[in-house]
Amino acid sequence: MARPHSSAAAAAPMVLLLALSLSAFADAKPKDAVDLNDVASLTFRRGKQTAGRRSAGVPQLSCVGGDACSSSYLVDAVQCHNTGVDDYGDVQWKCEADLEDSVRLGEMNVNCEGFSSRTDRLKLRGSCGLEYSLHYTTKGRDRSSSYGRGGGRRRGSHGGYPHSGYSSSSYNSPYASSSYSSDDSSWVGSMLTVGMVVLLIVVCLREQRATNPSSSSSSSSNRP
Repeated sequence: MARPHSSAAAAAPMVLLLALSLSAFADAKPKDAVDLNDVASLTFRRGKQTAGRRSAGVPQLSCVGGDACSSSYLVDAVQCHNTGVDDYGDVQWKCEADLEDSVRLGEMNVNCEGFSSRTDRLKLRGSCGLEYSLHYTTKGRDRSSSYGRGGGRRRGSHGGYPHSGYSSSSYNSPYASSSYSSDDSSWVGSMLTVGMVVLLIVVCLREQRATNPSSSSSSSSNRP
């Protein structure tokens, strides 16, 4: 009658190893996938394209609004620093650029392509781009009135990134925020957990079936 216990004990390490393997597989991250929570800063440059996996790449820098957006002023680079997440789980960015005192940055959105889907928590490495608005300051409006909008290209005259503003990840398709409310990774993890439970049940049932015949034969052999 000690055999059923020994069989179950022998199967326990195998089941535990399988469970650990499934857990490690669920937590594994693809090579080109990145969690924005782990990214300290992003640098966007004029003339550079983002990486694309499920869609074509886009310019890293895109001016989408503001009274200075259609001017001849071009922003060469913007650097954004991760300042944490908001109460929705979206990463917040503080962005800085090397600008003249004639213009300033307005609203900004960091857009990154979800690795597996639009709502994936993990993002494709190198896929982030910045959409920003550009506005004239009071000095800029005066200069614009004096020289007109057809003047030559104006470059920033400061070192570093003195002009700054805040940005949060946006929801524009095929890009998405870093929100954790719904993503493929959690779905895959749930499916693997269910599969592991089902596998454990199957193993237990097989162990019971294997031990029942021996128990029956032992009982019949002990009869007078």
